[in-house]
Amino acid sequence: MKKICIFLFLCVIFATAKVVNAVAIIVNNEPITLFEIENAMKELKIDRQKAVELLINDRIEQAQIKKMGNIVSNFELDNEIKKMLAANERDLDSFKAELKAKGQDFESFKKDYKKQLEKRKLYEAVASGAKVDYSDEGVFSFYETHKDDFLLYGQISVSVYTAKKAENLEIFRNGGAKTRDIKEEKDTLTLQNTDPRLLVFLSSIEENGFSPVLENENEFVLYKVKSKTKPEALPYEQIKEQVSSVYVNKQRQDFIKDFFDKEHAKAQIVRLR
Repeated sequence: MKKICIFLFLCVIFATAKVVNAVAIIVNNEPITLFEIENAMKELKIDRQKAVELLINDRIEQAQIKKMGNIVSNFELDNEIKKMLAANERDLDSFKAELKAKGQDFESFKKDYKKQLEKRKLYEAVASGAKVDYSDEGVFSFYETHKDDFLLYGQISVSVYTAKKAENLEIFRNGGAKTRDIKEEKDTLTLQNTDPRLLVFLSSIEENGFSPVLENENEFVLYKVKSKTKPEALPYEQIKEQVSSVYVNKQRQDFIKDFFDKEHAKAQIVRLR
């Protein structure tokens, strides 16, 4: 009787393992398992729909990374890590000890960092294909139709979120939970304590709105604008360079979004579970 019970118990374990590791979705012949979906939901504190969307986008990006040859070699990865450590005046041993204290290991960090570098290279490669208008006429026309975006607010209250992983900030920015690795600080930015270019940039964001995720040395930054006061209209000639930068960046971002929207539409997505 005991042998039968043990056999049945093992059957249940194996059956459960098979279900957890079962393929839930196939994207261009690349599988997404139930385990990956549940793990993303748990790690990022998001619902199933958002987890699935995130993983589908990941498979589409990974396919493009391979297609465009944006693979980061081990040599390149090691060099980028050395640069990151040097920029923060840290050595490898202390960095490994810090990761261990947080319950992380260095090999997992390298894997995630490699993925971030490849994604950055991919987006840069895609953006390089955009036909960007740099003309003075185009910049001025953009300014004329977006004047409110170039008001300078002399005082902006913000929440500043920083994290090692850009994707965690992206998920939080789009309504997901704030994971443990995301640090938050509150600040009030003025012309006396902040680069005017950052104030101009944040002035264009609506109250309670988020900035794009920005890269800053070895971490990523996200701003949430809480309130804006002391608005001031700036003459076009004074901010022409800033307007041009925003105009060019918008064209590139629109091109990137259109590119991946088309790739998503073309992707062969088979939902099994």
